[in-house]
Amino acid sequence: MPAFAQNFSSYAQSSFEVLCDIANVTKNPSIQDREGWDYMVEFARERVHGLPHDRQPGNATVRVQVSPRPMESRPRASN
Repeated sequence: MPAFAQNFSSYAQSSFEVLCDIANVTKNPSIQDREGWDYMVEFARERVHGLPHDRQPGNATVRVQVSPRPMESRPRASN
């Protein structure tokens, strides 16, 4: 097996983290992975002027599984 293929999983995870940084979203890696999710990603919502902090809308969150597939170049979304 080529060295690139052996390290593809690490490459995919690192690439995902870089993309999150570029998009300025918060990524939290899974510590206890029971459901198959690798990251919880938070998207900050725009704050409403004049609304107290505890009444502001919360961040939108998604769960992400990074499945490295060297032959597949397009990301897929499923729920």
